[in-house]
Amino acid sequence: MKKKIFIILFILASIFLVYLFVSFRVFKVSGTSMNPSFNNGESIVVNKLYYSFKEPKRGDIVLVDENNQKLLKRVVGISSEIISIKDCGVYINENKMKEYYIKGDCTFGNQNVSLGKNQYYVLGDNREPNQSTDSRIYGPIPKSKILGKVIYKWDGGLKSFEKGNYVFGQ
Repeated sequence: MKKKIFIILFILASIFLVYLFVSFRVFKVSGTSMNPSFNNGESIVVNKLYYSFKEPKRGDIVLVDENNQKLLKRVVGISSEIISIKDCGVYINENKMKEYYIKGDCTFGNQNVSLGKNQYYVLGDNREPNQSTDSRIYGPIPKSKILGKVIYKWDGGLKSFEKGNYVFGQ
């Protein structure tokens, strides 16, 4: 009886460890494109399976594969929205977003992009000139290029990461 319990516990522990290994990965932030939310050298934990059954939401911090580079970005626009970058701001379906988490007072660019099904518009939080390579440069990304969701960051203490606050129409 004890041997059966041990075998069952061993199998369950093995399944759990495989799940952890497959689902979660630790990355180190490199660069300043996500300042002030994430700083160079901080570690992040990414859940690689998070979007297997869920859709990315506005404000999610995601790891993106762009030309075989892993980039850390924030989801700003989601499927079927019209994203405009104009007048130093980001507009979603003609409603200006007030983003409290960004670095810089102005989002530079002049774009009007209609997102298709399973397309997302991602930006770095550092909106100062030439500080973030994001959808303003490479355009909308398909869901298949989103490698996972950032769920924790390590900057000396483990912290869960919350979405940014948005206000529309300002």
